Amino acid sequence: MNIFVCIKQALDWGASTKDFKIDPKTQEISLSFARYRIDQFDEIALEVGLRCRERFGGEVRAITVGGEDADDVLRYAFALKANQASHVKYEGGAASAAELLAVAIRHYGSGIVLCGRTSSMGGAGQVGPAISELLDMPFVPNVVQIEGKEDEWLCRCETAYGYEVLKLTKPFVASVTNADINLPRVPSMKDVMLAQRAKLETLIADSLLAPESAFAPRARVLRRYIPSISRACHRIEGAPQEQAKELASFIKTLSTRS
Repeated sequence: MNIFVCIKQALDWGASTKDFKIDPKTQEISLSFARYRIDQFDEIALEVGLRCRERFGGEVRAITVGGEDADDVLRYAFALKANQASHVKYEGGAASAAELLAVAIRHYGSGIVLCGRTSSMGGAGQVGPAISELLDMPFVPNVVQIEGKEDEWLCRCETAYGYEVLKLTKPFVASVTNADINLPRVPSMKDVMLAQRAKLETLIADSLLAPESAFAPRARVLRRYIPSISRACHRIEGAPQEQAKELASFIKTLSTRS
């Protein structure tokens, strides 16, 4: 049984905020000394996939989309004992990451697909639902644990009212969220060194896409910026009735400005 885990590079969240800037020309995040690592939510999805394999077998295949430097996250997946790793080489264009991941998964066959609940950079959470739609597979959000066996999976999902368990009898796509029971493991130094010599499978994006399937761009970033926030304090003195009047007057002034 195949367990596909979609992973990507993200800025190291331990980087200093003093160096954090937005490039006004490219609208991309730039750091003076940028450091990248596996996205924190994708790392949790990988952990859930590895535990799923330990319970009912199968193979975990990590897949990422990106340029040459995207190999690092796949080697990290190998260090955590993923069975296979595939790099869809893509330097940008009309196709989205979700579309490329979907065709790569279809290339390898059927299986369950795990993604991080959201991106630690963009935070849109669109990749999982988009892959589900493209592959015509059920989508299960906010999964924290997968039990059961093949063709009889039990997904424990986080909801606004607690947890619920869903039973699925065919392959599905799931977005994985964090919980105390799925904290990511830490690779040993030996496994990290062995991962540097592991063989990665490379897929070229253009060869995966049929000539007639030219994806039209659906959205583009117009502006990305850090909002300016100002804070001010105003102390109200006097008796309670006077304080109430002054507070009401102050709120009216703010509403007039807005």
